[in-house]
Amino acid sequence: MLKYALYAQGEQVHCACWPGWPHYPPPGRSNKHVIDDALEGQCFVILSSLYVPKQLGQKAGLGNAAWAFFGGSGIINPSGEYLTGPVYDQEDILYADIDLSLIPIRKAAIDTTGRDTRWDILSLNIRDGVYVPYRELGQPARNG
Repeated sequence: MLKYALYAQGEQVHCACWPGWPHYPPPGRSNKHVIDDALEGQCFVILSSLYVPKQLGQKAGLGNAAWAFFGGSGIINPSGEYLTGPVYDQEDILYADIDLSLIPIRKAAIDTTGRDTRWDILSLNIRDGVYVPYRELGQPARNG
């Protein structure tokens, strides 16, 4: 629902901070293929992923915790194709030209917040006020 809330507001460029979790050899899990915002939202995705070399992770001395992160930064178009990247196992700075006119073309195929949804049956209510994560005891909850 959080992703849908962004899509419904007409998001064109989604900035994602992906942790780049460790890749565990079979039969373990890998998180290298879980990026789907571009296809669902028909938007561009600027993906910034954490990279921590295995040697540096071992120096942290955290026992058997996995602190080697493989990265995976990239820039993805609304069709889910990488314009640049993904970059694994190294630090890098990525650049790409994006063409926002590609978004309506992609939405012509699948429009997850328009004609291809049933907003007449299901709705998402978003509180767009400013909220604080705490309140003093005895005070009512409020928005800013």
